[in-house]
Amino acid sequence: MMGGMRGLNAAGDRAANADNIRDESIVGAAYDHRVVMRLLTYIAPYKNDAILAVLAVALYTAANVCIPYLVKLGIDGAIADGNLEMLHWVGAASLLVAVLHFVGNYLQFVFMPRVGQGILYSLRTKMFNHLQELSPSFFHRTPVGQIMSRSQSDVLQLQETFELIVQSFSDLLSLVGIVTMMLIIDWQLALICLAIVPPLFFILGYWQKFARHSFMRIRRAIAMVNGEYNQNITGVRVVQSLNRQDTNMAHFDELNSEHLERES
Repeated sequence: MMGGMRGLNAAGDRAANADNIRDESIVGAAYDHRVVMRLLTYIAPYKNDAILAVLAVALYTAANVCIPYLVKLGIDGAIADGNLEMLHWVGAASLLVAVLHFVGNYLQFVFMPRVGQGILYSLRTKMFNHLQELSPSFFHRTPVGQIMSRSQSDVLQLQETFELIVQSFSDLLSLVGIVTMMLIIDWQLALICLAIVPPLFFILGYWQKFARHSFMRIRRAIAMVNGEYNQNITGVRVVQSLNRQDTNMAHFDELNSEHLERES
């Protein structure tokens, strides 16, 4: 009996290792252009909201760039020359820009999440329907925990990614507008300030290969922890009947500690 249990455990470990290898091959690269293009197709049902979101970001960025330029006009062109009429016009323009800044910021925080949540809704629905069409052999050879990790944790990661994209897109447009305004006002001083950009891109490119490797390791560790957690819950009767609580707890602690080490 004990020999059969050891053989069963060894076979389970080999199957788990095979699943891990297969999981790594399925996960692939941290960034896949084809996957990104497929995700963009989910925007089609929400294209109106996406267009409004892009326009809102453009409005917010334009207002964000105009505010410091209006301050410059007010100080250099109105206060320095004692031109009270120009100061009034600058004040009125600043008030208008402030209103547009608020409207653009409000609209982008309304429509961008709406598009992102709509895409995630479509993705979850399509993924669930796809799981219903898979053969029983797939569920036999693939642990339930890994399926749940891919359908839940990975989708949650996409949600966080969409939120980051919204902020990054807005910041990128603001950066382009600020650099353009700097070049218009004083291109020589602007070039001096931008001299630090090429070294930053070099450092970013060098650091990215390490970040990609860490990202893949953490993602695999999360899948293993979720898989072990789910299997122990769904099979709790078998675990208790075979008195494997301590063994399974030790195995889970090992996986969880490995996840902690990869996160740190």
